Amino acid sequence: MLSNFFNKAKLGIKTYGPAKAIYWLIFGYFRINRFLAYRRSLDGYMSGEKKDDELTVKFYLPGELGQLHQNPEFNTYEAFIASHLKTSGCLVGYINERPAHIMWIFRQGDDSRLFDLGQHEAELNYCYTPPSCRGKGIYARMIKKAAETLSKQGVSCLYMATHETNDAAQKAITRAGLTEVGAVTNYGVFYRPKWKDVKHE
Repeated sequence: MLSNFFNKAKLGIKTYGPAKAIYWLIFGYFRINRFLAYRRSLDGYMSGEKKDDELTVKFYLPGELGQLHQNPEFNTYEAFIASHLKTSGCLVGYINERPAHIMWIFRQGDDSRLFDLGQHEAELNYCYTPPSCRGKGIYARMIKKAAETLSKQGVSCLYMATHETNDAAQKAITRAGLTEVGAVTNYGVFYRPKWKDVKHE
């Protein structure tokens, strides 16, 4: 737990700078945080949406993001998640060959913060759209693309979570077809239960 905390602190300083990172640690990591949990079955998943030719998606393993890390728009905490968490990879969305969004995929055995994932389950987390690409519904569109990709890989259930104060993320997640199924509260650093442990708090 503490090693993970210090790794996050170093990553925060690297991407945000010392002042913002310290503020985030004190007022974000140590306070009481309530997260809303979302779920969608992917059994027989069909997007039912008009084909989105503008947004293309590529899958990357954690060690393959070197070029994206050189992009100043992605010098963010979310882009460097694999430096301290075990993850199954990420999806990067492109519009006109320009990176427009990143989201990380967590599967069974990965370092999911809020879910105990089973063999055929996956979580999307640490998603980020740079300011220059916002206002186009990219987040919801990326979730739909991810659901389609994961369904083809045998994932039958998709999970996501977001802070209760993040209204924009909540709207995008529900727009992409996920349903709120409960909530989980983390109390600072040392009591951080997972959603399935608290059974729909």
